[in-house]
Amino acid sequence: MPATASLLGGRYALRPLLGRGGVADVYRADDVERGVPVAVKVLRNSAAADLRRFEREARALERLDHPAIVRLLDEGAHDGVPYLVLDLVEGEPLSRVIERRPLAEDEVQRMGIALAGALAHAHGLGIVHRDVKPGNVLVDRDGYAHLTDFGIARLVDSSAVADLTETGLVIGTAAYLAPEQVRGEPVGPEADVYSLGLVVLEAITGARAYPGPLNEAAVARLHRQPEIPVMTPWLGSVLAAMTAIDPRRRPRATEVEDAFANRSATGEHTAVMPAPQMASYPPVPKKRGPVLAALAAVLVALGLLLTLVGARTSGGPGPAAPSTTTATTGSTGTTTTTVPPTTAAVTTPPNTVPPTPAPRRGPARDNHRRGGNNDGNGD
Repeated sequence: MPATASLLGGRYALRPLLGRGGVADVYRADDVERGVPVAVKVLRNSAAADLRRFEREARALERLDHPAIVRLLDEGAHDGVPYLVLDLVEGEPLSRVIERRPLAEDEVQRMGIALAGALAHAHGLGIVHRDVKPGNVLVDRDGYAHLTDFGIARLVDSSAVADLTETGLVIGTAAYLAPEQVRGEPVGPEADVYSLGLVVLEAITGARAYPGPLNEAAVARLHRQPEIPVMTPWLGSVLAAMTAIDPRRRPRATEVEDAFANRSATGEHTAVMPAPQMASYPPVPKKRGPVLAALAAVLVALGLLLTLVGARTSGGPGPAAPSTTTATTGSTGTTTTTVPPTTAAVTTPPNTVPPTPAPRRGPARDNHRRGGNNDGNGD
């Protein structure tokens, strides 16, 4: 770890440690060339997987430029230790805010606009965050939300995800995983929308949507949507759509941003979000292993046998055996979850509405914005 008295890259003077994450430490620092405070994220471990994650975050951030996304300002290495220089957000993580109190509806609306807009921008560039949670949302002193930590982000349809996870295994935070993440299926922008829905719901209620042990909480979302308390119709309909179990029935991030932005001054939405629509992203293919194939063959044979017996006894076949779903989750916040794929069929017709490209917004990269990082969430 660099000594705080030295200048990183001959430019950044490290100040107090803001926080520690799974793979990195985040320091407050002074940019002596520009005379402004910044946040410096220093890789703490040299393991190959940590280096890849650090590099992935840098490559994702250099493509992003949105006022609600913590910006990458510079990167380098000090004595062989990589570091990232980020905006310094003078504030605290949303998780800490929620610990003190739930957010008022107007605060939730403003947060929803900012974070959905940030995701829409990222999705428009083909980047999926995959770990949207209160700890990765920084709230500045003016109450404005900023999305951070793209360390496990991936490009849509990119095989690069294979270096961090493999089939049937998921990297993410169990409490905020989308159902398809729990099942170990390919993850697209819809997963970010689902996770944001859980974050907004937690912000307004002050409690996690799926409490209890991580295993049970992860599996519960495969069978039911989160309970949404009585609230104004526009917000309830938006959250119900965002947390649909079928990823194809969730709205796009651009639609969520519009839903939050279009609320009228009376507190009602000018055009209440309709029943969840199927986004036009390609459907997730079902994965059937040899065990499922063998089970299917047994069930077919059993069906034939029951048909023959039924013809002789005039009785109907007995009830089908219930399917089981299991999950194993680590003890830490960021977990690895293993669940066999579901065999339930989805019969909803596809949506014909084409996706809306997200506009590029935000200040030019050479203009430093007021504020910057950080909760000190280093992972």
